Amino acid sequence: DCATPGRGSTRPAHVVNLGSVAPRWRERWAARASHVELHLCARAAVAADGGSAAAGGGGCGRVSRFVRMNSFRHIAAARRGRCGEYSYAWLCVLRAAGYQARWVADWRDHVWCEVQLPGSARWVHTDPCERAFDQPRMYADGWGKRHSYVVAFGESECVDVTASYAKDAATWRAERELSDEAVAGLIAQLNARLRAERARRRPLRRLTALAARAYL
Repeated sequence: DCATPGRGSTRPAHVVNLGSVAPRWRERWAARASHVELHLCARAAVAADGGSAAAGGGGCGRVSRFVRMNSFRHIAAARRGRCGEYSYAWLCVLRAAGYQARWVADWRDHVWCEVQLPGSARWVHTDPCERAFDQPRMYADGWGKRHSYVVAFGESECVDVTASYAKDAATWRAERELSDEAVAGLIAQLNARLRAERARRRPLRRLTALAARAYL
């Protein structure tokens, strides 16, 4: 039906993606939306006699707004999403449970998480969309994906983890436009910005923690 977008990994044939627009202020503020996808229902209308509707009729014509959410509360309430929403919700669950976890972005359209298990320094792949755990090669071997850039974002640093997911170094280096030195330089700039942002937020977090303790 018209509300299908976002409820599965594939879009039905009768739904046309019209592109993305900027979120409304309430969507940006409440759901922390980055953008909103517009989907048109173009299913052929059915006439009363069971045949097709008059020529030119193109279904209900409804345009659905699929808000790409970055708020756990809104994702849980909506109970819909794709890898972006599911991986963000899973990241929140892992951190709330006390695990060190980071969000992993594949520049060729997929995201998942990594987690450190107690007593281990190794980051373990975990993909909520695929119900997968510790299967880093599932994308290259199972999906036949050719990776170019895969970056893991922690709370205070990001790391180039392409080598952990691609078939071999020669494969992913052939897919890149940037040299290893250029990528390392960009990662260093991002980490500097993340550390600065974390330092700015530290006093606010301490104040929030004190207020929470006083309230409880």
